[in-house]
Amino acid sequence: MNIGEDIPSAHVAILDNDLPVSFDIRNLLTGHRCLIIGAPQAFTPICSKTHVPEIACDLERYRALGFDRFLVIAPDNPWTMKAWQRHFPEAEEFIFLSDGNMDFVRTCGLTERCAGLFLGECSKRYVIQTTGTRIEHIDVEESVLVVSRTGSQAQLHSLVDTESDSMFEIVDA
Repeated sequence: MNIGEDIPSAHVAILDNDLPVSFDIRNLLTGHRCLIIGAPQAFTPICSKTHVPEIACDLERYRALGFDRFLVIAPDNPWTMKAWQRHFPEAEEFIFLSDGNMDFVRTCGLTERCAGLFLGECSKRYVIQTTGTRIEHIDVEESVLVVSRTGSQAQLHSLVDTESDSMFEIVDA
């Protein structure tokens, strides 16, 4: 996946009346400016205490920059994702998606083996900024144990840099 390309077609799921409903992730992206937060697995300490809460705390700043949809994706079943979502009252507007079959992360090349952490095959930690289905910015951490490039401050900084670059018009002399 590269900047300027479209997010590939891949199926994820949510719960509806306690039953999984599968759909193409692109359906959630179309017509929205989205921040996609990729977690190695639900309930891991770094995701639960740092990554997701920091982005949730900065929600208004993201909204001011034009984001209107926030997705959290992890390779867990839909019931686990629903339970994990309840741990973030500050992120009630976030959509927690199950990638339990790992269709999205495998299609995007965002998997890794974390046997030492007993996570098995899991998702890399990533953040993707999109306009519709087009990728505007993507950051992937070197380790699932790190939140630096995918942290809220780094993401906001990348957005401010992009916004300020577009404020200047280059004129040939």
